[in-house]
Amino acid sequence: MVLPAHVRRMRRSALRIAAIYACIAFAWIAFSDQIIAIFIRDVATATHIQTFKGTGFVALTSFVLWRLIDRDMQRMEANLGRYRMLFEASPDAVFVVDAQGRYLDANNAALTLSGYSQAELQSSAFADLIMGAEREVLHALAQQPSAEPTSRCAHEHTLQTKAGASIPIELTVSSLLVDQMRTFVCIARDMTAGHQAMTALRQSEARFRTLFEAAPVAIATARNGMTLAANQAYLALFGCHSRDQLVGAALTNQLAPQVRAEIIDRNRRREAGATEPAAYETVGLRQDGTTFPLFLDVAHVAQAEPPFTLVFAHDLSQQKYAETQLRRQTERATALAEVSRALAEAGMDHQRILSSIVRCTADLVGDACAIRLVSEDRQVLELAASYHPQPSIDQLQQQMAVAAPHYVSEGLTGQVARTGVPVLIPHYDPHQYQAILRPERWSFVQRIQAHSALIVPLRVRGRVIGTLTLLRDQTPAPYTPEDQQFVQELADRAALAVENTRLFAANQQELTERRRAEAALGASEERLRTVINTAPIALFALNPEGVFTVSEGKGLEATGFAPGELVGQSIFEVYQAVPAMLGGVRRALAGETHMSLDYVQDHRFETRWTPVCDEQRGITGVIGVALDVTERMQAEAARQQLVSLVEHSSDIVGIAALDGKIQFLNRAGQQLLGVAADAVKSTTINNYFAPDDYAVFRDQIMPTLLTEGRWFGEFQIKHLTTDGLIPIELNAFVLHDQHTGEPIAFANVSRDISARKQAEAELREARAREQAIIHGVGDPMFLKDREGRYLLVNHAAAQTAGQTPEEIIGQVDRDWMAPLVAARMREIDLQVMELGQPVETEETGGIAGAERTMLVVKTPYRDTTGKVQGVIGIARDITERKRQEQIKDDFLALASHELKTPLAALVGYIHLLQRWLAKHEGNERVDTALTAMRGEGNRLDRLINDLLDVSRIQTGRLQLHMRPTNIGSYLSQIVATLQLALPDHPIIVQIPQSTAQCNVDPQRLEQVMSNLLTNAAKYSYEAAPVYVQLVVEQRYVEIAVRDTGLGIPA
Repeated sequence: MVLPAHVRRMRRSALRIAAIYACIAFAWIAFSDQIIAIFIRDVATATHIQTFKGTGFVALTSFVLWRLIDRDMQRMEANLGRYRMLFEASPDAVFVVDAQGRYLDANNAALTLSGYSQAELQSSAFADLIMGAEREVLHALAQQPSAEPTSRCAHEHTLQTKAGASIPIELTVSSLLVDQMRTFVCIARDMTAGHQAMTALRQSEARFRTLFEAAPVAIATARNGMTLAANQAYLALFGCHSRDQLVGAALTNQLAPQVRAEIIDRNRRREAGATEPAAYETVGLRQDGTTFPLFLDVAHVAQAEPPFTLVFAHDLSQQKYAETQLRRQTERATALAEVSRALAEAGMDHQRILSSIVRCTADLVGDACAIRLVSEDRQVLELAASYHPQPSIDQLQQQMAVAAPHYVSEGLTGQVARTGVPVLIPHYDPHQYQAILRPERWSFVQRIQAHSALIVPLRVRGRVIGTLTLLRDQTPAPYTPEDQQFVQELADRAALAVENTRLFAANQQELTERRRAEAALGASEERLRTVINTAPIALFALNPEGVFTVSEGKGLEATGFAPGELVGQSIFEVYQAVPAMLGGVRRALAGETHMSLDYVQDHRFETRWTPVCDEQRGITGVIGVALDVTERMQAEAARQQLVSLVEHSSDIVGIAALDGKIQFLNRAGQQLLGVAADAVKSTTINNYFAPDDYAVFRDQIMPTLLTEGRWFGEFQIKHLTTDGLIPIELNAFVLHDQHTGEPIAFANVSRDISARKQAEAELREARAREQAIIHGVGDPMFLKDREGRYLLVNHAAAQTAGQTPEEIIGQVDRDWMAPLVAARMREIDLQVMELGQPVETEETGGIAGAERTMLVVKTPYRDTTGKVQGVIGIARDITERKRQEQIKDDFLALASHELKTPLAALVGYIHLLQRWLAKHEGNERVDTALTAMRGEGNRLDRLINDLLDVSRIQTGRLQLHMRPTNIGSYLSQIVATLQLALPDHPIIVQIPQSTAQCNVDPQRLEQVMSNLLTNAAKYSYEAAPVYVQLVVEQRYVEIAVRDTGLGIPA
């Protein structure tokens, strides 16, 4: 135990007290007689005092001295206890070492860290525990001349624990002089957690670097306005090919020149303490000089040392484009609303509507606009309205329309009117179209000097009624697809408005004609009533409130009412369950002639509702004429279903007259035979047959059809375009008149069987290849079903049985095998089918008069659903291989016996020579040679045993002698033995405290561990340790051997 400074001071104090005591005692002994003589006059008293002067003085002074020393010793023990408490409570490991490196003391942390006890440490040397240059450190500190403590902090060293583990430590060594003896206090701090933290920090930095580089967002770091780093997204954003273009350059170099001053001022204000937004929009500058809208988010990291700036950059080009498109769509939606309002204000004025449309379109899209409407004969496109900002050009266009009419069959405008497909010419060059323009139009094109053109159709209810043409000669930008979409919406609304005005005019004309017909209506009323009462129709007349004033007609009987029964009742009450009828009435009361399809009590009525107007065009009532179309619609529905079924059938459906002319051929037949739909009726039956096939059809099939009414079979027909013959499955029959029963036509429903014929041919070819492969294999092959019947046998298998494949197919094993062999074969077959896994067996028997050994592999035979349906077997003759293996085994057994016998004698004589040399003074070189000879003899014996083991392993005859063994203890013994043979490589063993009893072959386990550890030491670096780890699992143990060598590439 090294005494601390205050203990040393107490020892020096005790020495001073002893010295003072000695001085006082000497003075008392020397001058006591003189003192007694001076102060004691009585001779007797003085004599008595002199008698006891020595004893009393010694007793008194001894008591005083003992009290003083005892008090100091108590203080010393108390201080020593506090020192010991601090020494033991230190979280760091503290070792006390003398100048020779021997351990004097260690605290609990040191014992826990090293795994040694106090006694074990005191018998060890410091350099054995702390690896590194600590001997030199202790030697250097021991040479310190001063008695004052000195210290030295070593960066890092390694502590070797009792268990063999190496622990990284940070070592601080202090030197003390105690009683002229140099003593060292070594404080070791476990750096394992620190290393783990540093590893985690490096991994975190690597992950951050990976995230930084792989981030889809452009990120850069900067300090003092200079770029430090940038990720790939940042380089791509600014069009840089390498980081060298950005790193070290000012951040403002990546901004457009016009915004740099503003950004610099912003940064200065922020550095001065002003509040500035960290995220803002600006203009970026790419390396190629192009600019783009940029969003920057700047974060200043003040916690770092030194601080830096983190910049996130986003390209706003797409966002700005989307905002522009949204703004344009909003403007155009507003414009569409204005156009709709203008059309509403124009009412039914045809010319006013057209003028409003061309004016609005020219103002919104630009520059010249014209509307042309298709004439009634659909030959001419008549100019209905036009507009240009310059009136002279507009007037020229109107003059040109009169002088040179625009026909539907010519030009781009006529193309749009014919096809209904818009035409967009972003960059219009008039000279390209000069050849197809009339001279009158060419003068207009030269005058207007347009550079972009757009023509869209005026469409309404699926038909084109005109075109809307736009030309740009003043606006510099060309037309775009967005302009085309917008103009098409305008054109559709214009077409609807034009159609409405036309309908209004037609309705007006119809009303006029209706008034003319009212006079004639009264004269024919009686005739009409007669017709109504006999025909399946119903006639209604309603007043403006929807009350029946007339209800006549035989059709009323289908609804359960008699003629006149509904008069006085409201139609909205009687037929409230028929919404279509009430909708037609309301539309007629609103002035619209309407046709409704009404469902009343399982009957369907087609009702025409016509408003009745007075001279002031006021609605005075409604006339409804309802026709019962139930049977007609049912027949029509059935016909449509039949037509749809025939047209969409994948089979060929055709009808031909008795004279052979084709009357009908569905789509499948047209596509298969290569005939156009409009050319079907111009062909005859003989067009679809080759001459020889037609003769067969005429002479054999057609008489059968006429007599029996049907013929079914395979035939072939001809493709009209390629003349190729197509195999079909022909189902022909005769159609008869329903009334007379006479034949009126031939019909057929045929199916193309080309794919089937090809598949059958391929199947036959595949079967032929399969048979060639199976019968060409030299090994016997066979296939059995679940009952053991042979389904397939190749020639090799048939020759083994002495039969032909045809004779064996259908038989079972007992039909041609011995009963015991057949029973065994059946047992193996059942095992394969039950387990669903392959089974390999060796069978020995007489084949072709000789004893042969066959290796038979049987696997389950499965159908397409995966269900086992039988057994597939392949056999191979391994008689020769078995004979060669037996020869090899016999040779190895003979060789091992012949080699081991002289080897045993040789090793024995070497052992005798070594024993003789041990008793006599022999030559050292001879002894070394004998030791080497004995080692080589033992190695040769192991090689022979290994050779025998390899043979046993290959033949499956290697036997293991298992017995319960404490795997941990036995493994420790093996490693301890091998450590002596491998002194240059320390073997570090990691074995749990509690290990299990395992059934092992100790000899084989020692053999395996010897091979593994020898190889590990052989291929490791010099003095590198080899690690052995035992892991105990619930059902097994795992032994791992690990070295630090180069390893084997995967």
